[in-house]
Amino acid sequence: MEFGTVLAMLRKNRGLTQTELADGITTRRAISEIEHGKQNITYLDIIRIIERLGVSVTDFEDYRNDHQLPPDQALIVDFEHLSDTSQSEQIKLLLRRAEKLNETSQLRYVHQLIPILNALLHVDCVQQEQLTQLVKPVWNELCVLKEWNRTDLFIPCL
Repeated sequence: MEFGTVLAMLRKNRGLTQTELADGITTRRAISEIEHGKQNITYLDIIRIIERLGVSVTDFEDYRNDHQLPPDQALIVDFEHLSDTSQSEQIKLLLRRAEKLNETSQLRYVHQLIPILNALLHVDCVQQEQLTQLVKPVWNELCVLKEWNRTDLFIPCL
């Protein structure tokens, strides 16, 4: 796949506009032209854009080479890249994907993301005790798994 095609795919999957992706790096128009293969970009700006998308250069290259992850594994990778609860649009997108994949996924962790994502969406309007009761059983299981050691989820007073 071309660089611009992968860039557009990842940008849309992350729920970013061209303006949001370009902010502080380049212009919205430049992003549009890159996505359509009409403009080259400096190496430094490539690195900045890839970082903004929340993927490593290696992962980006894997996408370019059509080594895409299965949808359930991609969901878990995207969950690991959430930085905080203010990312409500990304959390909503992940929740919809998790609910859709819940029936067909071979990974047992997909169904466990649903209560966590719901809790993250409602962190401001649900009492801390309720959130703790909802998330604690899932969190206790996930935090002992080697695959989840990079997950950055903070639930106070567990």
